[in-house]
Amino acid sequence: MTRPTREQRLAAAQADQDVATRQAQARILDGADALDPADTSLRAQAIRATAADIRTAPDVAAQREAVWRD
Repeated sequence: MTRPTREQRLAAAQADQDVATRQAQARILDGADALDPADTSLRAQAIRATAADIRTAPDVAAQREAVWRD
């Protein structure tokens, strides 16, 4: 069995990072959805602001459009 090339290792590391990022984004979005609408704490405001940033990010919008097309 041959050892992976540097490019293959970097690609695998990037893929792992992409998965971790998507999982973190999903947790934030789920957390924002679960918040009580009456909760105006700084924590709730920060979660909502982060969720809004995620929803409007170009790569997330492109993923959402791809899902809607399917």
